[in-house]
Amino acid sequence: MAGDLHTTERAVLDLGHDGKDGSTPGTPPPLHRYGRVQIVTVPPEEADAHLPERFSPGRAPGGLTATEGLGVAALALRESARYLESKATRPRDGEPWNMPGCIQAPPAGQARSVGAAGPTSEFLEGSVSTGIVIVQGPTADLRFTDAEVLAIVAEVQNGLTSLAASNPLAAVTFTYNIQNVNLTVPADPNAPDLESLWRDPAMASLSFAPDWTGVNDYVESLRTQFETRSSYCGFFTKYPVNHFAYALIGGPCLCNGYSWSGYQLAGWS
Repeated sequence: MAGDLHTTERAVLDLGHDGKDGSTPGTPPPLHRYGRVQIVTVPPEEADAHLPERFSPGRAPGGLTATEGLGVAALALRESARYLESKATRPRDGEPWNMPGCIQAPPAGQARSVGAAGPTSEFLEGSVSTGIVIVQGPTADLRFTDAEVLAIVAEVQNGLTSLAASNPLAAVTFTYNIQNVNLTVPADPNAPDLESLWRDPAMASLSFAPDWTGVNDYVESLRTQFETRSSYCGFFTKYPVNHFAYALIGGPCLCNGYSWSGYQLAGWS
């Protein structure tokens, strides 16, 4: 079992699609795709059945890219006793998320229209490009350890497995682009726009415009690159944010602050 979900998942090396939408003949449709690595779900009674080029997380083949290696290591973490224990003992498990102030209009200058032709989607179905942008600052309190980066990838994998499993008929597959961005911008908890302080230079470091246009262009580039139906991205940062986690209605992104609210990610040290 992976994470706190009742799913049996296996890693498969796919040599035929180079990270683009599609599945290897003889394998179940993938839940997650990290380059050539697919994470597939199988019935528990078929957990030991033969899958082409299957490998266990502890015996991954050599020559994996950084993204492929993170996908495999994330599955291994989700299957570990430490991860399962952390999920079973979450300090705020079951508490509501609808705290005061969580629903509000975006800051001035951030409001935007959502066009029907954009890369994001009003419903979850089919193939989805998923950008994970980990934003690191210049000081120790703004940086993530390797263990924290792995935990981010594992939590995203766990959460999106849950989403995909909630409606198998939607045949959802998430294809990942993982970016670890290093900034020189200092934190400023009094900045008038806490998000743009780090988001805009993060976009510039990825060679996109340092504004909302850049975010939209980034997710659209992923949809084009991976030939998926839709696309979005998630930012993870230790810079000050207004809420520990929030999303923009209609896309193209969501933002996650470092667990200052007590909703700790499993496996973070």
